[in-house]
Amino acid sequence: MQSLPPIYKTTCKSALLAMLLTSLISCGGSSSSGGSKNSSSTSITSSSSSFSSSSISSAITSYNLTYSANAGGSISGQSSQNVAAGNTGSSVTAIPAVNYRFTGWSDGSLKATRTDSNIQQSATLTANFAPENIWSTAPYSGAMSLEVLGPRSVNVSWDDNEPRTIMVISDGITAEVSIGELPGVSWHAGVTSPFKLENLKVDQPVYVALQQDDVITAWSSTTPRKWIADGEIKTIQQMENGNIFLGGDFEYIAPDHGSAVLLPSASSGIANPTPLAFPHVNGLVYSAVDDGQGGWFIGGNFTKVGNHEKPGFAHIDRMGQVLPWQPVEGDIRQIKKRNGILYIGGTYKTVSNSYLVALSAFEINNDTPEFHVELADPAGYPEYPTYVNQVELAKDRIYVHGHINFPDNIVAIDYNGNILNWPTELIDFFSPLKIVTFNNDLYIQTEVFMLPFFYKIDAAGKAGQLSFDLPGERLWGIFSDSEYLYINIAFNAAAIGEKPAGIIRLDAQGNRSFLNIPSSQIPHGTTVVHDEIIYYINRHRDEQQVKLRAFSLKDNKDIPWATSSYPSTVSVSDDTVLISSTVLFAGRTYRPGQAVLNENEELLPEITTDSSGTRFHP
Repeated sequence: MQSLPPIYKTTCKSALLAMLLTSLISCGGSSSSGGSKNSSSTSITSSSSSFSSSSISSAITSYNLTYSANAGGSISGQSSQNVAAGNTGSSVTAIPAVNYRFTGWSDGSLKATRTDSNIQQSATLTANFAPENIWSTAPYSGAMSLEVLGPRSVNVSWDDNEPRTIMVISDGITAEVSIGELPGVSWHAGVTSPFKLENLKVDQPVYVALQQDDVITAWSSTTPRKWIADGEIKTIQQMENGNIFLGGDFEYIAPDHGSAVLLPSASSGIANPTPLAFPHVNGLVYSAVDDGQGGWFIGGNFTKVGNHEKPGFAHIDRMGQVLPWQPVEGDIRQIKKRNGILYIGGTYKTVSNSYLVALSAFEINNDTPEFHVELADPAGYPEYPTYVNQVELAKDRIYVHGHINFPDNIVAIDYNGNILNWPTELIDFFSPLKIVTFNNDLYIQTEVFMLPFFYKIDAAGKAGQLSFDLPGERLWGIFSDSEYLYINIAFNAAAIGEKPAGIIRLDAQGNRSFLNIPSSQIPHGTTVVHDEIIYYINRHRDEQQVKLRAFSLKDNKDIPWATSSYPSTVSVSDDTVLISSTVLFAGRTYRPGQAVLNENEELLPEITTDSSGTRFHP
């Protein structure tokens, strides 16, 4: 027989003794001796029974586990559990409600899903939640737009005209957005679209959300700005009714958003959207990449971003706040990001390197570069300025193009900062206009006698002119995204039984397809493809103004989104588009030569003329 642990041996012996004594008592005996024996047996029994009961209880004790949720969430799983000592309970998960996030359990655990084991006592555990910052992942969501009326007023509009509750933060987001009371948040209940926000602070970002049934359904942001004109203002006169008349040699008037404007993406469904909250940049932004958290790294020829001195480089978070990191100072032409590393090309200095035309790699928020490659001396060729034009990241190398000290003004660098012996077959590209990487190959666009020519160079350095051997073929432009290479093309489609197409598209395996895009929408110049939407600069035949446009490859149609501007650069993230130009007239209004502002500097409807002469709309 298997030996039992001591506690079980004792318990069994005591229980047997108790049973024997109980049997003897129940069978009777002499009164004198019986009385004495009964008293003694009761004491033993009592003693023995007490020990036995305690031992049995120790072996089968169970504990209660109770899980609950504070306001802002709930519990998934068995909230009340009875678990035997030493055993494991069942899994429970803390589920945040809409507009809330899980912040941890009352015992300090930060894992939303928990399974408690080796239970030795009862416990009550509470899941805690906090209001979610609705701008934590994106600065825009939902079909809502904000229209800047002037430096102290904004119109809020949404799709339907049903009454909504509006939450407004105009003092900067310093606390998490709450559905309940919160300092710095103002509420407007039961208002209809459009709703006018007034008495705002000049140049302070405004964040607005719509609330319905205690759930925030949409949000957006913008920054009220003063008005500027696209030409000379020759007269400013205050009228008897308090309005201000502007006259001069201009056609458009618009809020002064500086040289960089952040817009909701073309997939937002808003036509001609008002720019989102973004600090004023006092010079051209040449390059920008999203930081993966709703913010941006920007580089260019500027000195100030908002109220901060930022010579050529700045990091702006998702709230539009300028962050302190400044790894470079100078003229930054290109920024690219890969695996948490920024690759910065331009003419600049770092904390450890002098002012040079260079490419540097920085781990984000680290001032010391991972590597620093000198490309040219900025003072070495006064008659031939040196600069970086493009930085392109391929699978195993970095290509840099510009006016630099390398053959054909192109250099290949590996990801350790070593200059590669490449290319092995040189073609006189006569200063390439543009380079594009795709599938680890390099594509080059150059120009001869005003006509573009295109070349392909593989990683081994083998070069050749790009051609698809189509009848009447003529290539006009090239661009790419993570999946495809796109080439603007003209050819005789009927000769090979194809439908007319303006773009040929290649995948990584070399398979080609033709995109039948209307000729008026074929992109030229600055072109970016993101999430099957082409953002490009073009002039419609029926329009005089060049503007930024968008075209959906999913639906094969133009998106009525483009802002009336002529940007030099376009950068796209999942939710927003950052555009830049020397002068931007985002949200501009046609006012040829004369405009009227009211006392709050809001732009009034245009001037009309009747039989009695010129008059103004109130």
